[in-house]
Amino acid sequence: MINSKELAPVLSAMQEAIEMSIKQTKNVFLTIALFAHGYASIIANNFLVYDEELVASHLEQAFKGAVLAAKENP
Repeated sequence: MINSKELAPVLSAMQEAIEMSIKQTKNVFLTIALFAHGYASIIANNFLVYDEELVASHLEQAFKGAVLAAKENP
């Protein structure tokens, strides 16, 4: 998935926005994708009532954390 040509434009835009190497950008993307997939699974299985504000807040925190971690480990 991470090396698919369809994802290249997304990774390119993300790389430009966070000003990191493509390797770091892919790591950030994978962290967010896994986090979002986890939320989707929990919501789809009715273990959590969807709360857009809460999910958005957690995804933003996960993104910021992933970016910081990537900067610490180039």
